[in-house]
Amino acid sequence: MDLTLKDKVVPITGGAKGIGAQIGRTVAEEGAIPVIVDKDQNSGQELECKLLRQGAQAKHIALELADAPRSREAVARTLEAFKQIDALVNNAGVNDKVGLEHASPEGYCASLRRNLLHYYEMAHFALSALRNSPACILNIASKTALTGRGGTSGCASAKGAILALTREWAVELLPCGIRVSAIAPAEVMTPLYQQWLSTFQNPEQKLQETVSKIPLGKRMTTAAEISAMAAFLISDKTSHITGQHVFVVFVQHTSPGTSEKLAANYLKFHLLGFMIERFAGSAVMKVIAAPRLLLIFAAGALISLLVVISTSGLAPIWALVFIGFFHSIMLPTIFALSVKGLGSYTKRGSSLLVMSIIGGAMIPALIGYIFDASSIQRAFIVPLACYVYVLYFALRGYRPVTVEQAGGTVRLGVEAR
Repeated sequence: MDLTLKDKVVPITGGAKGIGAQIGRTVAEEGAIPVIVDKDQNSGQELECKLLRQGAQAKHIALELADAPRSREAVARTLEAFKQIDALVNNAGVNDKVGLEHASPEGYCASLRRNLLHYYEMAHFALSALRNSPACILNIASKTALTGRGGTSGCASAKGAILALTREWAVELLPCGIRVSAIAPAEVMTPLYQQWLSTFQNPEQKLQETVSKIPLGKRMTTAAEISAMAAFLISDKTSHITGQHVFVVFVQHTSPGTSEKLAANYLKFHLLGFMIERFAGSAVMKVIAAPRLLLIFAAGALISLLVVISTSGLAPIWALVFIGFFHSIMLPTIFALSVKGLGSYTKRGSSLLVMSIIGGAMIPALIGYIFDASSIQRAFIVPLACYVYVLYFALRGYRPVTVEQAGGTVRLGVEAR
């Protein structure tokens, strides 16, 4: 498809690397003239030279747009070189990790300068040139405008403002025939994204956790896919499209149609399975010895948790439901096996077992802590370890320990006290 971009001049801020550089390459392939506005002198010149060797026209303007006067200079130097501006791609920005708790009002304002104000300035100073052709302004935003990321108040609010300005400018510039739209990518592998990954102790593991939540193909979006959409939106092929926010793989898959009502139904099934097997377990123990039945149910709970940790979609939800079934006989069976044979120590042993419920109170807090620090899959390793211990208890730990004393043999309890 010919996008009719030949000889159109397109300034691209943040155009030396990542998404911006790929947009420059794509529009150059369509015959347009990318103007690479980027402070990175080396990367910008390298891209310019590469495009020129390929027979395209291109120009790099090395400027730091966070400095207030530089946007005016970028527009002026573009017009000096090419006499026109047919489309503007606002793309420059950085996740500078200016959060609420570990930052300052001054830092927040500086983040808005780096991520937002030059969008307005570039559009403002280029407006008179844009009026001379069927022009377009394309703003590159981010899904964090709607989802947040944590610790990025500056960047997230800038991206939200970019989406708002896109709609506002689209309305204001309707009489001029200037179209304004935005692309909001989700997870795109760029140098900045690689830099963000490097802040984690295990970048490869963090990448895999991220990719596993992307429903479409279980992979990152490529910069080429973003640039293809960008080239289409600034072309005359979309001459009747304005004020649009295009989200690229915005959704994160958990389970189709999981509303609060449906989640409540899953909880009902979980409790129902627990109740049914609690009553049925007593009858089953007449046929299967309690330790063996506990072993079977601990193994079932372990397998269910492995499904929860390693799969996605409905499978982990139903696995959690079945854990209620397998958990049903555990507490009374463990209690009975633990106090069996304690003799005169039965009351004391029972008291200790009752007091040990504090472990059950600590485990949810530990799961929550790991979930906040890492992921929900990793947090389920905590109950997995607990069921491994229950499996050991059913195999061997329930057996009484005997201690020889003067005057006879005393049974003191189980091996796993």
